[in-house]
Order: sequence, then structure tokens, then C-alpha cells
Amino acid sequence: MKQIKHTFFTLYQFLIAFPILLVITILVALTTTILSPILPNSKLSYYPARFWGRTICRLCFVTVKISGLENLEPLQSYVVVCNHQSMFDIFVVYGWFPFIFKWMMKAELRRIPLVGKACEAAGHILSIVPTPLKRNIVSKKPKPNFKTVFRSLFFPKEPVHTPAKWETSNVELFA
Repeated sequence: MKQIKHTFFTLYQFLIAFPILLVITILVALTTTILSPILPNSKLSYYPARFWGRTICRLCFVTVKISGLENLEPLQSYVVVCNHQSMFDIFVVYGWFPFIFKWMMKAELRRIPLVGKACEAAGHILSIVPTPLKRNIVSKKPKPNFKTVFRSLFFPKEPVHTPAKWETSNVELFA
């Protein structure tokens, strides 16, 4: 019975979910590429990505439970560092994080067709890591069009903490 469920789920993923997600990703990337330069840091240019994240989670049957959002101040600046323990972390943050934010992302992600251009148009920060020992953050086009509030999200390669014990990782973050 378990093998039958696995077979049906695999067929669902490749025949239904993947084509829908591909079309939605293309449409959202194009929409973001067009809207972001016209309406920078606007909720209107952010909503397509929110829809994209939520749709991917729903089509992949990912249940999301959010707690603690009441502790976030709308006019406060934040630097958020995520664990990146799941392949759905990015979609969950896009879909459910209530504020407009900028990713700190690897420059290699710029090569993803349409998505890379959309990220650049949205003003996400592309980082270049020349060696593991020396990490320099370089942005092709810095876009500091933030009024007073700045929110940035990081997904470091190394885990920031383990569930049993909080530990400092060897990732250095500079604000």
C-alpha cells in the first residue's frame, strides 16, 4: 500500500504539480521583473512572490504553522537568519513572512532563467563568496531605496543552531 501511495505521489509531482509550478514560476518571475522597477519596495510588487511561495507549498502538501508574528514590530528593521533545514524554507518565508524583505543570496542563483533576473529587479542582494575563509559581500547594483525600515534574510550554508543547543556558527554577519 505504501508503494502504491509513493507511485501515485510521484506521478502527481511530475504530471500535475511540476508543470503548474513551472508555469507559475515563469509568470511570477516576469511579473516581478516588470513591477519591481516601477513600484520598488511596494506590496503590489511583493504579492506575486507571496502567491508563488504559498502555491508551491500547497501543491506539495506542505502544512505551514506560523507562530510569533505578533512579536514583530511593523516599523522595526530586522536581519533574519534562517536555518535552511528544508527545501521549502524559501517558499515558506516568501509565502508567510508579513513584511517586504531583501534576500542575501548566492550570486550563482542569478543564473536561473527568469528567476535570477526577477531577484535582481526586486533588489535582492547578490553575494560573492571567493573563498571559504574570506567572505566578501559584493552587490552588482546596490539598491538602497529603503525609507526607514530594512529587513534582510540570510540562509547560511552552515547550520546556525542545533535543536538541542544553541551554538554560534562560523558564519559572520555584518550589519
